[in-house]
Amino acid sequence: MIVIGVVGGIASGKSFVTQQLKSHGAVVLDADRIGHEVLLRDSVKQALRDEWGNAVFDIAGEVDRRRLAEIVFDPNQPQQLKKLEQITHPIIAAQLQQEIDRLATSEGVDVLVLDAPIMVKAGWHVLCDLIVFVEASLEQRLARVVERGWSEEMLHNREAMQAGIDHKRQISKHLIENNGTLEDAIQQVNELWDHIQAIR
Repeated sequence: MIVIGVVGGIASGKSFVTQQLKSHGAVVLDADRIGHEVLLRDSVKQALRDEWGNAVFDIAGEVDRRRLAEIVFDPNQPQQLKKLEQITHPIIAAQLQQEIDRLATSEGVDVLVLDAPIMVKAGWHVLCDLIVFVEASLEQRLARVVERGWSEEMLHNREAMQAGIDHKRQISKHLIENNGTLEDAIQQVNELWDHIQAIR
């Protein structure tokens, strides 16, 4: 089994590339899903309560991810996000490795795509055999996030909390250019799939 990591800037088209690989037969491991599951653990909830009190919990005693996000994504308090990462990232990394090990012994799983927006910042890219960078201009990415209701400031603030785009590009072994047409991007993913089949 080969593990593929898809990286790039926000709104570069990472999810599109991941879904195209899935359509070819790849299995997708969703780090966000695991991150949400980690927030259900009693030990993690206790650590969050010790740090932020009841402000990040709902009336049922579960983590309110919206309230938590409001705190940790405040650009004026970057230390808040670091606190959350210190609590959750090691647990998520261990769970990702466990899932990769399980899938590696599962019949029919030849290509696994790790879907993790903060993969490089968290260091989870070391779990991958091949890193694919999705290239898109700032103008293109800004146009896409505006459609999501974001402002340019929101894009820059969120990107400032992730690993730098240049660093992501440097650690990648394959590039998908996503500034053109949909058909062009699909063709590039098809070529990537052929490459994966040749090296695995």
